[in-house]
Amino acid sequence: MQNPTSISSLPTTPTRSRSGGNAVELAYEGIKTAIFNQEFGPGHHLTEAMLTQKLGVSRTPIREAFRRLGAEGWLEILPDQGVRVSEWSLRDIDEVFEIRVLLESYIASRAATRIHAEDIEKLKRYTQQMEPQAKLPLDEMLEQRSAANNAFHNLLVEAAGNARLHRILQVMIEIPVVKRTFQSYTTEESQRSVAHHYEIIAALEAGDSDWAAAIMRSHILAGRHAVAREHTTASSTTYTEQGITP
Repeated sequence: MQNPTSISSLPTTPTRSRSGGNAVELAYEGIKTAIFNQEFGPGHHLTEAMLTQKLGVSRTPIREAFRRLGAEGWLEILPDQGVRVSEWSLRDIDEVFEIRVLLESYIASRAATRIHAEDIEKLKRYTQQMEPQAKLPLDEMLEQRSAANNAFHNLLVEAAGNARLHRILQVMIEIPVVKRTFQSYTTEESQRSVAHHYEIIAALEAGDSDWAAAIMRSHILAGRHAVAREHTTASSTTYTEQGITP
């Protein structure tokens, strides 16, 4: 995901010179970033009035942003109850990662017989960028680590040579629980993720579709485990704070 300006730092006075399209993008990216950064947590109710003031746009772009974010899974549009940030269950997480396993292992398999040597060299550079960063605490160089990781996976999709598959996967990886995968890793898991990248590269160099698919499957399942663990921990913390036994 792009890193748009945080809601808290956006102007609070509407700017009439913004075009309709730009206003929609501003509203869309501003709300999305606030959710991703957990400024708006799961279950948080959003109102047009509050966001209009915060983002400096009219209600129409806010409504369009709500519609798009609802379609992508970031928001729930509830009849007679308004709009709230989506809450994700373990079942939701399982379903999303099950689809990712199928799509991304297939992508790796296709890429193994189609990727060019110069693209393999790019994958190596992206992985080399991640390697020292994976040894740092999670909050250090997170944007750089995420950028290199995203570049690696996007290049694999391009190498697979299926534009429609690329569009489908883009929708899947924009889902909130998937976007937070990288933030869920321990240092050890980050290093294992880098090792997976190196082994995927080795499989691509060998032109071995089965090997590439198998490692990608392990890679995505490891991410699923990290996200599920974080989700369970967060849920338990919430219950404890509320004096409820989960």
